[in-house]
Amino acid sequence: MPKRQGCYNSAMSLPNADIRSVADLFLSTIEPLIARIEEEDAEQEDQQHVQLLMDAFYQLVDVCQRCEHDPAPEDGQAAIDVTELGEYGMNLLMRFAYLSSRHGLEQTSRRIERLSFAFALWIVRHGGEVKVLEPVVNGIALLANELTEHADLRTLYQQVGEIKSQIVMEIQQDLEQADPQRPWRVLLLNHAIIATRTHQPRLMREAFATLVERLPTDAPEFFREGMVQMDALDYPDHVRVVVEEFHRLVNARKLLH
Repeated sequence: MPKRQGCYNSAMSLPNADIRSVADLFLSTIEPLIARIEEEDAEQEDQQHVQLLMDAFYQLVDVCQRCEHDPAPEDGQAAIDVTELGEYGMNLLMRFAYLSSRHGLEQTSRRIERLSFAFALWIVRHGGEVKVLEPVVNGIALLANELTEHADLRTLYQQVGEIKSQIVMEIQQDLEQADPQRPWRVLLLNHAIIATRTHQPRLMREAFATLVERLPTDAPEFFREGMVQMDALDYPDHVRVVVEEFHRLVNARKLLH
């Protein structure tokens, strides 16, 4: 995967996107961070910072639960902007991931990124758009790298599709094309890789067509590498046929230009 890839329904499976599951996993995920800060006898300011972030996260959870249980506001109450709520929550998770890395807890930081994927699913399933994409993309890549069952990969493909369709337009416009690590590019590439690993031609054609349309300069190398992988990993013939089809397509386009 080009980048790193919860609430999960098995030890190495897919996220449950209800906010209570997100909150429960969050608590178990940050336990090593809290313990490390206490062990290191960190400055009082550090401990206070983590406590403030935790309080903010649980306040966020309370608001998210209101969205789940009473999505229509009563008279006189302001509607909850799920997009802005999601952006706030993502930024909180990123701050926890940064703190974990700063204290040498890279595994905790990666688990928080996986958690951000579940939270992104919660956002889009409650009518919001994703404005903070990088930790989500990292979480997707981590999860995809762990999954081996085709059924799980098909589910992951569909979940990534849900998120991809609800990313704010500023990101989808892909204006920062000089940066190869931009999250939008990585997401489209990872989605195509996941589609390939499902061994489902329909999903592959869907993801590949999007890749050719949205990342035309990346598509030739993607399919060249895909042809190499077909041999190296001994993919079945029906998968190889689709990769070859798009490999020919992008090379024909290059000749026309």
